[in-house]
Amino acid sequence: MASYQQLDHWLVANRPDYHRVLQPPATEAELTAAATAYGCILPKEFADLYRWHNGQQPGDFTELLLNLTFMTLRESMETHTMLTDMAPAEGWPSEHWQAAWLPFLDNGGGDHLCYVVSDGHGFTPGQVIWFDHEGDESHEVVHESMLDFRRDLYDRMLNDRLELTG
Repeated sequence: MASYQQLDHWLVANRPDYHRVLQPPATEAELTAAATAYGCILPKEFADLYRWHNGQQPGDFTELLLNLTFMTLRESMETHTMLTDMAPAEGWPSEHWQAAWLPFLDNGGGDHLCYVVSDGHGFTPGQVIWFDHEGDESHEVVHESMLDFRRDLYDRMLNDRLELTG
């Protein structure tokens, strides 16, 4: 099933350098603060990701997958707030950014994997989508759920398909 425990075991055995940069789990107080910042009830499967680890050490650019790093809740909240505030200020169409998208992986260039918390613009709650900051409104559904994301991550781990750079 690709539990968070299985991900941890694989990381300890195969990428101990990366496992060492992972933060401890988010506290319930941090999760409550995140829900307030996001302006929504934090979905269980999104909160569970952060109950596993609260991202990786800020300022560490070691990739979890592809060229993506695991954002801390604080980084996610700050990015979410920045994009939500920028959208009307920059005149972005509503299809470009929605407050219902919670970023959790970052490529360092303004693009993110985001968890969808409510219906809108063809997306349904629970989906994981790719947000491209360049203004492309055709954001792609990458996974139908966080469970699918976790399964794919574990499959990539087991089959040497993390495609890390460097």
